[in-house]
Amino acid sequence: METSLCHMEDEFTLEILSKIPFSLQLLDVINQLLDDDTAYWEKAVMPYGCYEDEAEALKIIVEKLVACKRYVTAVNIIGHSECEAVINAECIYKLMKLAGTEESIGGENA
Repeated sequence: METSLCHMEDEFTLEILSKIPFSLQLLDVINQLLDDDTAYWEKAVMPYGCYEDEAEALKIIVEKLVACKRYVTAVNIIGHSECEAVINAECIYKLMKLAGTEESIGGENA
């Protein structure tokens, strides 16, 4: 996929990549194909949740979603994940407060 997409326009590449649920393997492709990954994180389809062995992926997902103000999506993924010690209660509390702000309303894609 990486070699076939590297010659495509950025918008087309972004559209394809944003439809594939996130994984650490996909992150490598994103970093190689997109100069700025912000647009990806603003529209990307996110996994329902993460398992214990995906703790690193969960940290990255939450960090990137918060940067894009996708607070509701971040809270939902954390709530459906089995990675208990990865995100602390204070962080979840702050995310839940942010998820209810006017700034986040209408900014969610998934």
